[in-house]
Amino acid sequence: MTSPSPNTVNHTNRGQLVQLPPNRVWRTYSGGKVLDEISGITPAKDSHFPEDWIASTTEAINPGRESISEGISEAVIGDQSMPFDKLLATDYDYFLGATHIAQHGPQAGKLIKFLDSSTRLHFQCHPTADFSKKHLNSNHGKFEAYHILAIRDDQPAPYIYLGFQSPPTPAELKEMILDQDMERLESCFEKIPIKVGETYVVPGGIPHAIGAGVLMIEIMEPSDWAARIEFERDGFVIPEQARFLGRDIDFALSIFNHTAIPVETVRKQYQCTEREQEAVGTYAERTTLIDEDQTSCFKIHKIDAHRSFELKNERPWVGIVTNGACQVKTETGSLSLQKYDKFFCPYGLRQLFVEVEDAVEILQCS
Repeated sequence: MTSPSPNTVNHTNRGQLVQLPPNRVWRTYSGGKVLDEISGITPAKDSHFPEDWIASTTEAINPGRESISEGISEAVIGDQSMPFDKLLATDYDYFLGATHIAQHGPQAGKLIKFLDSSTRLHFQCHPTADFSKKHLNSNHGKFEAYHILAIRDDQPAPYIYLGFQSPPTPAELKEMILDQDMERLESCFEKIPIKVGETYVVPGGIPHAIGAGVLMIEIMEPSDWAARIEFERDGFVIPEQARFLGRDIDFALSIFNHTAIPVETVRKQYQCTEREQEAVGTYAERTTLIDEDQTSCFKIHKIDAHRSFELKNERPWVGIVTNGACQVKTETGSLSLQKYDKFFCPYGLRQLFVEVEDAVEILQCS
């Protein structure tokens, strides 16, 4: 494959889906063995690369690794390969469209990840967009959502923590953090049991943590903002500058929502139910998982098909094959896709024909 000028894409490569190869990113927690297996890496093992950032125009914030550029996805279109942000810059109107640009600017507008945990993640909290605009010189907070793909066999009771069920006072929370009293902090939460196929939203300000052994798709506002209030996991100590968004503990604590959120409220308000099914051609169905009812930041739909179907396109989106396989034919090419393959569909690609031999499930993120 060639690496063209950032201002050009071969004419013959237009009218095709953009392939998104693995884009592993270093994190402070461990995981990634399942991602190794998906990529055919042997021996597959857990490490500090537990995430694969998908269609990303966001740079990772990893204090101590500032000399390493990571986070921006590589994009493959036809016989060309280049960073995803450079690809978009070759023709924003074709790849993103005027509506997307008006809402998000000339960027992806969201950050999508595979997240594969081997340990419980650190207790943390993300800022809202309003907080970020006021205090972080950023238009983006970190409203995020989880779609559960798989659970490791050695995790019989998978879970997430989402919101304080027994909230501490701000003074109590500060004391727990300074003392790193994780037993006391963990008592402020109840485990939320999770199952494959479930989807949850996590608004900014809500304290949370993801349990061990979970493979999920995580979709969020395009930022890497996080206030981490647990400093050590699996023997790795988070550097001070990576704990509180580069500020002090009081700044970080101002992000937290201390409202009590009972488990039944989590189920009712933060777990997303499938709804608004619509036919896509004769043999496919699209189900809404997340739309404007939950957030204006992004949408998630699920396409299920048992026969080949035609898909008309009205916006740019990222597709992830979550079950089955298919071949997608476009104006100038075709692409064979297997389980966990990822791709970007440009706005200007108006029509797709999806050939399905048995069945396929595609998560559509826009």
